[in-house]
Amino acid sequence: PPAPGWSAQHVAHFFQTDTNAKRAGLLIAMLGTGLLAPFYAVISNQMRRIEGVSKPWTYSQLVAGACTVLEIILPLMLWEGICYRPFRDPMMTQTLNDISWITFIGTTTTVLVQNLIIGICVIQDKRPDPVFPRWYAYLNFWAVVGVFPAGLIMFFKSGPLAWDGAIVWGVGVAIFFIWICVSAWLVIAAAKQEQAELTIKDGVTVLAAA
Repeated sequence: PPAPGWSAQHVAHFFQTDTNAKRAGLLIAMLGTGLLAPFYAVISNQMRRIEGVSKPWTYSQLVAGACTVLEIILPLMLWEGICYRPFRDPMMTQTLNDISWITFIGTTTTVLVQNLIIGICVIQDKRPDPVFPRWYAYLNFWAVVGVFPAGLIMFFKSGPLAWDGAIVWGVGVAIFFIWICVSAWLVIAAAKQEQAELTIKDGVTVLAAA
């Protein structure tokens, strides 16, 4: 990322260089972000198997996931606005860029709540054949600890806790990458497990245990 300590002129020059490549990258990012919505939905779909009739954790995760998608889309839209007219006043470009990075990296609340909720729900699954393995709860708790420092970026313009720092950017992005890959794998496995538990009775698909 462009360093938070850059001058307004430096930031403006960054967006004025290879602008079309940045526009293409933002378009890809926007399309990819939209795919997070159904991804979080299928996580909630498996969580409701754990909770049964009452589903407070399931709905909470779904709402937090929707907010997370919005918090990613918003800065992408602002960066698209910068790239739309990259030769505007450098101070305005710097301001929009600051707001974008603080929103993109620093808005950790819903992400933390989301991981905490998933972890709590998973650890409450006491069935012999749980929907998710118990260690997945601890992966989510680990993600909470790893992502939390990103909420401090407003205090730093350089160093490991700046938005381009080793802890916030390096560790934070690595944790998100690991979490989303593991979550996708486990959701697919859980969906296969759910399908195996289904049977046909009188033309109606029901749980085999029923």
